[in-house]
Order: sequence, then C-alpha cells, then structure tokens
Amino acid sequence: PYLISVTRYFGNGVEESDWNADGPNIEFDGFGLFLGALGDLVEASSDTFWEPYWPAIRNEIADVLVALEDPSTGLLAPDSSIWEVHWNGRQKRFAYTSIAAARGLCAASRLAERMGDAAKATEYRAAAFSIRDAILEHLLAPDLSVAQSREELTAGFGYRDAAAVEALNWGLVRPDGLVGSATLDGFFTHLRPPTGRGFFRNDDGGKPADLQDQVVRVMSLSFRGGRAALRRTTGRG
Repeated sequence: PYLISVTRYFGNGVEESDWNADGPNIEFDGFGLFLGALGDLVEASSDTFWEPYWPAIRNEIADVLVALEDPSTGLLAPDSSIWEVHWNGRQKRFAYTSIAAARGLCAASRLAERMGDAAKATEYRAAAFSIRDAILEHLLAPDLSVAQSREELTAGFGYRDAAAVEALNWGLVRPDGLVGSATLDGFFTHLRPPTGRGFFRNDDGGKPADLQDQVVRVMSLSFRGGRAALRRTTGRG
C-alpha cells in the first residue's frame, strides 16, 4: 500500500529491494524526496499535470510518511536510509530520512492547499513541524550539531554525517543559527580529510567511499547552504 519504491526500480519499472546477509534494503527517505521535488516543480512551473494523481500522492506517499512517525520519538521509523545499511536490526532512526520527511510533508501541505484539501494540508503541516521538532529534540549532539542517527548519538560515537547539511539546505534550521552553525563547524572539525580539501561523508567509514574526499560536499555547502556556509567553505563573503 505505497507508491514510491523502498529502494529503486529496474529499467522495466519493477521494484527492486536488494538483499544481503543482513536482509533487504528498506529506505523511507525517497517518500519525502519525491514530495519535496514535486513541490518545487509545481511552485516553479505552476504545472497542473499532477492534479489527477493527487489521490495516489496523498494516500500512498504523504499518508505513508505520517504513518511512519515513530511514536517514541516523533522521528521517522528506523530504516536503511541513504546508507543502505539493510535490515535485521541494522536499521536506524536516521536524520536524513526525517529531514527529507519534514521537507516532503511541508510540500505535501502546499499541494493539498492547491487541491482544496484543507484537512490534509493541516495534517501534513503539523506532521512536518512535529518531525522537525523531534530532530531538534532527539538528534542534536552535545555541540548542538545534527547527528546521523538517534542510535549512534545514543552510543556516543560515529554520529558525524555530512548528509545532515540538508537540514540547512531544506530550511529546517537556519545556516547562521545555533544548530546550523554547529553542524557546519562539526563538518570542518570532524569530517575534513588530511588533505584539507573536501569532506568525508561520515566519520564511521561504513563504506570505503565514506572516508574519501567528497568534493561534492563543498559544492553543497557553498551553493545550497547559504552565505554563512559559503564563508565557512571559501573564507569569502
């Protein structure tokens, strides 16, 4: 009873959820990513192509996100997320999934308003704010930076993750506020490689590429994170 793939699609449109010894990959971040991208497209173009699909978007994407809120924390339920950690006890309450969900549900609220669906607009807006607040309550490290997951933060190590930059990029926190500044400072303190160029993707090295220079992160911080981020990256205003 859902519309977005929990991993990806084969070329013929059949859903794939790959498996290994730790079970399947089940990723919930795609639901929020889709809604956010659709919202951006609609706002930029005023296109109405999506309107006949609103019942499916509402019932099988946005409602799924609302149902996936973890009652104990308000974050999205544990999943494989973008790190593809698979299942069978390896899933976590990842910041990236909740960040994408908050952004997506904000977009879904605006789409619902366009469709005259006031009740759903109110529900999705409330859910988005609730998830945002849960991130600030349950995913902040001692230095106020956004941590990778609730589980790693509770363990006290391995919680630095460059993907947390999306909390700034997607407007959940201000780049120049306490949380935004601490998150960016944490990247420079904990995720810089010895070369001083680029950033590691995270600090636990779950995959070989995680501890390699990621120049794309510099681009993300520079051009999507706001002027405060740009100054931190380049030294220029």
